[in-house]
Amino acid sequence: MAVLFPEPLVGAFDDNPAVVAEGKAFLWIIAPAWALFGGTMVLQGAFRGAGQTGVAMGLSLLSRWVFRLPVAIVVAFGAAVTIPGTDVTLRGLGVGVEGIWIAFSVGATLSFLIAVAWFRLGHWTESVVETDDSAGSPEIEERAPDHDSDPEPEFDIDD
Repeated sequence: MAVLFPEPLVGAFDDNPAVVAEGKAFLWIIAPAWALFGGTMVLQGAFRGAGQTGVAMGLSLLSRWVFRLPVAIVVAFGAAVTIPGTDVTLRGLGVGVEGIWIAFSVGATLSFLIAVAWFRLGHWTESVVETDDSAGSPEIEERAPDHDSDPEPEFDIDD
């Protein structure tokens, strides 16, 4: 719906033609990747629920700092970026603000692909809590209440 009818959607919030035009460009670029954003969030939730919080954090870091930010710098701005550890330099395209929206979509797509690949590997099913069975269970000592230290309640009843 957002791709098919972007003007009415944006126009419901602001009728400024410049805002509607920018919102239309945003929705055409971002909306197709929304399912991938959602899929990544679901998989991150599965990893967190399985105790693999490091995997979920790694996906977030990859999405924002490894995929989204460098793509935004190269596509949106006219900057040149050298890939660390190589002699490869990427020349910026200078697309403008649309390049930032493209970077969001690229980050969502790549993060989703990595999340699905990691999920399919099945490493997330492995236990992350180590237990030492030789130590046994902690013993819980049951005690009766100490009535000597608890004074009896005093009631002042006048009949």
